[in-house]
Amino acid sequence: MKKISIVNSDPFFDKNKVFGNGDKFNMMYPFFHLKQALKNLDVEINTSDITPASQSDFILFNEVPKKSFDLDLLKEKKSFLLILECEIIRPENFDKNYHKHFKRVFTWDDNLIKDDPSLYVKSNFAQSLVHFPSKSIEKRKNFLCCISSNKKIIHKNELYSKRLEIIKWLEENDPESFDLYGHGWGDIKFPSNTILRPLNVLKYLPEIRTLRSSWKGVITNKFEKLSEYKFNLCLENAKGYDGYITEKIIDSFRSGCIPIYYGAPNIDSYIPRDCFINLSDYESFSSCYDHLKSLSNNDLLCYQKNMKNFLNSEDSFSFSHNSFSETIISNLELN
Repeated sequence: MKKISIVNSDPFFDKNKVFGNGDKFNMMYPFFHLKQALKNLDVEINTSDITPASQSDFILFNEVPKKSFDLDLLKEKKSFLLILECEIIRPENFDKNYHKHFKRVFTWDDNLIKDDPSLYVKSNFAQSLVHFPSKSIEKRKNFLCCISSNKKIIHKNELYSKRLEIIKWLEENDPESFDLYGHGWGDIKFPSNTILRPLNVLKYLPEIRTLRSSWKGVITNKFEKLSEYKFNLCLENAKGYDGYITEKIIDSFRSGCIPIYYGAPNIDSYIPRDCFINLSDYESFSSCYDHLKSLSNNDLLCYQKNMKNFLNSEDSFSFSHNSFSETIISNLELN
């Protein structure tokens, strides 16, 4: 039996946690499916704390390691790199001098693939495309929500500040129609890519929770909560990166909740325009919001139908767990 060692940049995913528990509504489901698909091929894959890289036939890096790694070992083994996070969060992911040590680099980045298709292989953010049982959109009483952690980064392409700007606008102009969920909104946040980052671990007085009047707390089931709303404020963490389409918009589709999207400039190359509201089409969020309020129930039902049709079409396959597994396995050259 051949062995694959997966090296996680974040030790949280060690002890095989990266493979999740088989729940199709868990974001780690693609890794679970990959493990099962490899098992069917008589190939064993474990995290590097269970199957050390030195004792494996293949090495798969889940993001560029934050700590130094033995580059000589990369020459001895068939080594592959999976890039998920974008430049503003993991700038080391895009060090091309490091990429050259790998046989293939799996990435969402369309420009890297265009520059060197022999090294870079297209791999979108993937997940199960199973629909979450939810009611028809005209029966949903809640208008708009945002499910996101409160973070702050100093970078020209970050969208954390844009998200916060929109949240503040909604709190000031139509607070009854908007709810905010997620971690960290009861705390003051410092930029995570500066020397102030350690201050984010400090806990503040309960009164600080009044910072965001729309915040309704932390949720346990994202899909269940999204299925209660007509619209979802769906901003990526960064703008300006072709192909950077994360799970956010697909999560909305699976919940039947219309996404208000902003992020990848070439989103239309992957997802039909009639499935979502593209914030970049509007001069301001205010004009976009006026449009949302003007939509009829028939309009909303059309969006919901289009989202469902997309998930059930071949066009959505590149975002699926099956695509994720097939892409990696076909490039490993197991024979």
